[in-house]
Amino acid sequence: MKILIAGATGAIGQPLIEILSQYGHEIYGITQSKERAHLIAEKGAKPLVLNVLESNAVFSALAEIQPDTVIDMLTNLPKEYTPESMRHAAAMDAKIRCEGGAYLQAAAE
Repeated sequence: MKILIAGATGAIGQPLIEILSQYGHEIYGITQSKERAHLIAEKGAKPLVLNVLESNAVFSALAEIQPDTVIDMLTNLPKEYTPESMRHAAAMDAKIRCEGGAYLQAAAE
């Protein structure tokens, strides 16, 4: 099965790649960071650097990959969870989850 994980470098995305790869699935992982793409490749998945807030890019990527399953684990959380860092990250995190997630869902459908 071909599976696309959005948010593949996160705390849930990384172990999810490992588990799904053990079952022989072809995994693609979305990250917004070129610097973190290696984390996806090291787990055995194909990295896809993509800004999920660009609807055309999301639709193009899903049309090209044609995954059987899409798993949305999108977040934009800070490295350290202090009250101040969480407040600063909240607006972009909500935008990534809501807007980016909506593009992802629409493209998957």
